[in-house]
Amino acid sequence: MNELPKVYASRINNDIKNSQQFYYGSLRGERKIDVNKKIDIIFSSFNHVYKSNVKITTNDSILNKLIVCKTKNNLITLDGELISINSIMDIEKI
Repeated sequence: MNELPKVYASRINNDIKNSQQFYYGSLRGERKIDVNKKIDIIFSSFNHVYKSNVKITTNDSILNKLIVCKTKNNLITLDGELISINSIMDIEKI
């Protein structure tokens, strides 16, 4: 009962360097922010009755605007200006 069957094991003749190279798949410094979700949170808050004062970070600049409503592709400000949602990098309520 003490005799177990023999198992074949091949010899390894070369050096193994498994941990020498690796790949880190994360993109550092890049954040994924769901802008549409943040806009919906602003419009559904109890503080938003007619307008909300927000800080919008776009591809080109940082804007402080009073937003009134949202269409499918744009935000409409109190002045009647259209801001494309695709150009918005981040938005936060002031």
